[in-house]
Amino acid sequence: MAKIPVQELSIADAGGIINSLVFIFGTVSPNGLTIKIQNIYHALRDKAMKKFIKIIFIISIIFFLIGCKEFVREFVYELNSDKTGYILKEYNGSSENVIIPDSYNGLPITEIGDPAFYEKRHVTGDLIIPETITKIEDFAFSYTGFTKIVLSKNLKIIGKKAFLECKNLKSITFHDSIEEIKEGAFDGCSKLTGNLNIPKNLTKIEEETFKNTGYTGLTIPNNIKIIEEGAFAGANLAGHIIIPDSVIEIEDRAFYGTSAEKITISKSIKRIGNWTFAANNKLREVVIPEGVTEIGGAAFSLCHFLKSVTIPSTVTSIGNFAFGEDCNCLTKIICNAPNPPIIEDDTFHMVGFLAANSVKVSIRVPKYSISAYQKAPVWKEYKDIIISQ
Repeated sequence: MAKIPVQELSIADAGGIINSLVFIFGTVSPNGLTIKIQNIYHALRDKAMKKFIKIIFIISIIFFLIGCKEFVREFVYELNSDKTGYILKEYNGSSENVIIPDSYNGLPITEIGDPAFYEKRHVTGDLIIPETITKIEDFAFSYTGFTKIVLSKNLKIIGKKAFLECKNLKSITFHDSIEEIKEGAFDGCSKLTGNLNIPKNLTKIEEETFKNTGYTGLTIPNNIKIIEEGAFAGANLAGHIIIPDSVIEIEDRAFYGTSAEKITISKSIKRIGNWTFAANNKLREVVIPEGVTEIGGAAFSLCHFLKSVTIPSTVTSIGNFAFGEDCNCLTKIICNAPNPPIIEDDTFHMVGFLAANSVKVSIRVPKYSISAYQKAPVWKEYKDIIISQ
């Protein structure tokens, strides 16, 4: 923190009783004010004058404190570990509009700390992050009122829940410099709309990163390998979602509650997690690519308007309610597996219900495998609707 310069005040007594008095003020630090007083009474001989000077001294201190702006600073900084720059640790301002400086004490500000702007709901304007910033720490902007944020072109890391529940945020500009966005970073930013372009240097989309956002479109670059649990759960994603072949793992609930009408799944994944694409009221058709060996429980459950599903030859197990609960329109299942996959009692729950109520439903399997399916555990309960492809 900046030092307050030493101030000297000389007072000459007309009667020659006092030659001089020096008030010396020390430094202001984050821990408080240290005031050092030297040689304050060395020239005092008269008791009455001493009392008078004491009063003047107290008044001077009061006026000094009132005028000292360093006591309530707009920004609080901390030197980073390698002493090459500063971390902005706290914002104490009352303004709705914030301008973050790019330097302090001659060094760049390189990080927005935890929790610099946490719960500063009164800041409602636009914010431009200086180009010197390379990291935004956990919770740095959580629960703020910013409406637009332009991120630094040199930003590399966005911390956990850094923009959690920023419900007024309508626009944020990402750059390809970003290498890591930690879990829940934009969870609850419901006014973020339009197309979400994932930065090209990310290799995974972490847990709940874009959960409950208002984005309607999604572009996933080819270097993404993992989409973690709940990454896009509850987002307003619509239209056609393309998951590129670079993706080797999609975890539970990754796209739960989205509104995509069509989903193209990566050919590189082996397992579709539990509830991964569940609760989608717009999805009509699903084609699961060859290479997938396991479909998790309730993976496509609650997809009310899903009509057709194609299961690849590589699948060996399908979890309970995978195409079960409230899949009220599912009337066509194509299973290309030569050997009947292991399924649970309610894997195709609604299919059995529909068939029992005279709705035309079919499970189509390879011609040479019909007998095996009709005798296999659980599959045999559907033997009347198992037909050749």
